[in-house]
Amino acid sequence: AAGPDALSELVAGDRSVGQAFALSYAQVTPTAQRMFRLLGLHPGPRFDAVMAAALADVPMSEAQRLLDELVDVHLVDEPEPGLFRFHDLVRDYARQLMAEPVRAAERSAAVERMVNVCLHLVLLASRSVERSASQASLRCPPMLRPDLVETGAPPSLGWLEENRASVTAMVRLAEAEGRYDYCWQLAFAGWSYWYASGHPDELIEAHTIGLRAAERLGDEAAIATMHNYLASGYHRVARYAEALASMELALSLRKRLGDPLARAGTHKNIAAVHAILGNVPAALQHLTEALNIVRREGHDAGVTGVFNNQASVLLSAGRLEEALAVSRQHLMLARTAGTRYDSANALGHIAMARARMGHGEPALRRLRAALAIKRRLGNWYGVGELLNEIGALERANGHPEEAMELHRQALLSMTEAGDRSGQCASRNLLARALLDQGDTASALDLHRRVLADATRLNARYEQA
Repeated sequence: AAGPDALSELVAGDRSVGQAFALSYAQVTPTAQRMFRLLGLHPGPRFDAVMAAALADVPMSEAQRLLDELVDVHLVDEPEPGLFRFHDLVRDYARQLMAEPVRAAERSAAVERMVNVCLHLVLLASRSVERSASQASLRCPPMLRPDLVETGAPPSLGWLEENRASVTAMVRLAEAEGRYDYCWQLAFAGWSYWYASGHPDELIEAHTIGLRAAERLGDEAAIATMHNYLASGYHRVARYAEALASMELALSLRKRLGDPLARAGTHKNIAAVHAILGNVPAALQHLTEALNIVRREGHDAGVTGVFNNQASVLLSAGRLEEALAVSRQHLMLARTAGTRYDSANALGHIAMARARMGHGEPALRRLRAALAIKRRLGNWYGVGELLNEIGALERANGHPEEAMELHRQALLSMTEAGDRSGQCASRNLLARALLDQGDTASALDLHRRVLADATRLNARYEQA
């Protein structure tokens, strides 16, 4: 936005742009004027009637009526039905009105209602990709406007995609307004979406802000949570040293706090980084620690998460019989719990183990079933991983052209996920398919470029 001073600098004839806005503002009812001022607090590029109703603390029908009134005098635009936005200078005018000292209490209450509704909507929308074990640890404030959150169909991943910029901006706003509790909770609530849908830069930004907020609160449990999930973003973009440093800090805090389940989660996540760095014994040791804890605590949801990472590490180490046994236990638990996220992961790992054991057709059926679920969940890393596995099967069956297309699709998915090690894996497999087609020069060139990237990332498996 240009800022409040821009309003007085832009002049049309004898009248400033700010004065022109004031004329339009004077044409609407007092309740619409109040709505206009409050909408200036929304930090994102677009908003809907739900956010408007939260800000103004009015019913949805009243919010819609007031938005229509503002649209009719061109103070608000409606580029798509039900979605609204400000011109930057109009937003600045609304914010300038809301910044008056007499409105401080109204502003604070409106911000709290808005971030509260946003937090609960993000939590609901994330449930299709988030393990319940993760969300259960969030000490969430009660809904201030359940009528806005629970009415109608729950928000979907599509809602998160449409509101992506607004959710990240809401984390920034919560910090700027001193609402540090909401700040770190919003970052945590959005984690599964940012992680699975390939937005690691936003994940890192939100959790870095959330970490600052948790530190301001002096809340060690929240600090540990932010470090734990910040590390996943570092992992995605191959900043492995930073990922390990954050997770070691989280583990230390969780030990001191006496939180066994959270400690198990951090052991599990540390294992994933050790595995990608080629340190399989350290990875399996951390997973054994995690499994012992969750079993001792009788926490089935925690067991499924450990099984998932165990299978992945065992597959990377070529210990296929063990990977298959763990994955079958994982699938049984996931189906009992009814979690699609874990069911897809377990089914995919079973298929990968069987494919590498030479069980082509049964493996392919399971790979396709898992792929369909992961596509529906928007888990682009998982989609890329399974496409690569199907491509490897096609190559083994003497179909390098089909394999090449599958590895190209996998590379697009890994790029969408923002996973740089996964991109190296896809390109390595693409090079193998090129070689099988007799294009030795192109295969060698691609392998050399992947080697340079994998060396820079310290992705040791792909280097090898």
